[in-house]
Amino acid sequence: MNIGDEYRYYGAKVTICEAPHGDPIPSNSVWVMNHERDYVHWVAIDNLQPVNAWNGEGLPPAGAKCELMNCGHWYKGVIKYISDTYTIINIDGQGEQHFHSSGLTFRNIDSEFDKLVDEAKRELMIGYDCDEINIATCVVRDLIKAGYRKVNS
Repeated sequence: MNIGDEYRYYGAKVTICEAPHGDPIPSNSVWVMNHERDYVHWVAIDNLQPVNAWNGEGLPPAGAKCELMNCGHWYKGVIKYISDTYTIINIDGQGEQHFHSSGLTFRNIDSEFDKLVDEAKRELMIGYDCDEINIATCVVRDLIKAGYRKVNS
């Protein structure tokens, strides 16, 4: 983060700025100019979102931090280019990769719901010899073998 960088703070556009009068702030915080209310205040870094942050709907814009699923695996990265045909993403630890956009799934990195789903999947997969895509089939087969039957009402 540098002075002059723009972010969103709970929807409001803010810019990183210098501390007025050298006032101290808590660690992991920065001073920002709130453009909608025209005043300077400090905020926790964790509460700032990039101006091009993505809400998880539709295709993520260029510059958005997100996760992309390809061939059953999730990859974290930053979108460099995206269209209905191609996606170029800088994947954390792997560099720039390109994909055909059709068939890709995107999700917001910060989704607590998705993190809980992934954690539950990992727990379910313990003891199963199958991948993430086929876990439901493996669990259903075991339930049926254990005697589960649909009850008609």
